[in-house]
Amino acid sequence: MFDHYDQNGGRTKRKYRHFKSFRIREWCYIESIDNFIHLQERKSQKKVKIPESGVIITEQVGKSLGVKVGNKIKLINNDKNEALVEVAGITENYLFNYVYLSPSYYDEVFKTKVEFNEVVGVLKNASREVEDNLSRKLIKKEGISSIGFNTAIKENFEETIRSLNYVVLVMIISAGALAFVVLYNLTNVNISERIREIATIKVLGFYDEEVSAYIYRENTILTLIGTLVGLIMGIFSHRYIMITVEMENMMFGLKLNLKSYLISIVLTLIFAVFVNFAMYYKLKNVEMVESLKSIE
Repeated sequence: MFDHYDQNGGRTKRKYRHFKSFRIREWCYIESIDNFIHLQERKSQKKVKIPESGVIITEQVGKSLGVKVGNKIKLINNDKNEALVEVAGITENYLFNYVYLSPSYYDEVFKTKVEFNEVVGVLKNASREVEDNLSRKLIKKEGISSIGFNTAIKENFEETIRSLNYVVLVMIISAGALAFVVLYNLTNVNISERIREIATIKVLGFYDEEVSAYIYRENTILTLIGTLVGLIMGIFSHRYIMITVEMENMMFGLKLNLKSYLISIVLTLIFAVFVNFAMYYKLKNVEMVESLKSIE
């Protein structure tokens, strides 16, 4: 359970929900944590060390509670003891919520000796068969109540991502269809509004390719401008969607790869070329005499 305090120790009026998957992790030897868990800041990728005084919280906890480094939060351990602690750092994390602190700081804030009740290890062979055999052997040991593997957590996360991939695919197809319809209608209206101008150019002796290039040049410029604006707006749209679909114990990445930008640009240009190709026959078959007789 968390309560938020300001830098001066004054309690705020905000109330926060209980984190069901929250765990306090105390490390017997702080320097050994890198063998199991890598703590780092998301933006700077700077390594985060567990201090002797203060706690490290995961990013989703900080976002949900609205706390930053230097703020204070109240922790409640399994014995229902409360302690006011200071946030010394925020680490990148995507599944579940954790607070990391040193044993000495735990003893200091909770006024009791820390009792370790969890062991973290690394398997050289992380196959399903090895994990099953190890689970059956360890669960028979006295004092062991449960066993968990990160591979199962990883599989659940990947399953969630695969489900989101279908949603993303539908959005890409819909966006592509919309881009085609918009470009097609704009080009069609442009040609219809300038039919006499196009007919005049053809009468003056311009070839079909030159007439088409005359129209396509404008479409290409507008497409490039729209692509640039769309990329900028896409950054904010992506951030909004990722934050919206986040759950209490799961955070999604906000970083966009260069490949995503390139794919967006290429798909837009492909639709633009396809529309220009479809309109080429309409430009080629413009009736010059009939068009020149038409009323403005």
